[in-house]
Amino acid sequence: MVACGALFVASAWDEVDCVAGEFTSSGPCGIGIVAGGSLVVIGVLLVIVGCIVLSRGVRRPVSEDAGDGWCIGQAIVVMACGALVALMIPRFRCPPGTILSPVFRFCVNQQVS
Repeated sequence: MVACGALFVASAWDEVDCVAGEFTSSGPCGIGIVAGGSLVVIGVLLVIVGCIVLSRGVRRPVSEDAGDGWCIGQAIVVMACGALVALMIPRFRCPPGTILSPVFRFCVNQQVS
């Protein structure tokens, strides 16, 4: 959870740290500021919660007869983080002769008829 939160903050920092007039990985500055800011907040919360869980987990006594609920919960969190990272992979390509608009996120043709 701590690593996922740190990854979220690192991946969104390009959008949040943008100065007007610059270009980021997603286009002109300010286009992805809402998504980037939201991802930073979620990432910081994940880091805080992950640190709390990690500190409590280290102090927790372990019994050989205990249930495996802790491992199942951790596995669900890891799968959810993997799904969120997978959602960041682009899924669409523009048809030949068109390009992806960095501002509006749809395919446009450069030739006006």
